[in-house]
Amino acid sequence: MTSCPLEETPTSNNRQRTAWNARDSDATLVLARCPLTGGTRFTVQTCRAPGKPHRVEDLADPATWTAEAIADVRRWLLVVHEGHTINIAGPRESKSPGVHARTVAFLREVLGGPTPEQGEP
Repeated sequence: MTSCPLEETPTSNNRQRTAWNARDSDATLVLARCPLTGGTRFTVQTCRAPGKPHRVEDLADPATWTAEAIADVRRWLLVVHEGHTINIAGPRESKSPGVHARTVAFLREVLGGPTPEQGEP
């Protein structure tokens, strides 16, 4: 597997960092509650302009995370990944309270990691 050298943006501008993250990755997985707002919406717009592969998963209702839905995300990741760089994006916790816990839970489902009840490896 190759590593992706990170390049710090010359400014602390969030939009520049978002654009560079989308530019420097091969695909972007956006995890957020819909409708998308602010920087999360900008991330999708940044991916659409050059036609970069991207996918938005709505974390609003964990009941929708069926086995079939999780398997579909896994398939997408396998197709777009193939040794490439995936940008995972979404809103800040301060802008979307609870999004961090839902993101962790969702990624554990998708990546097959332990649940909090099982403990960390």
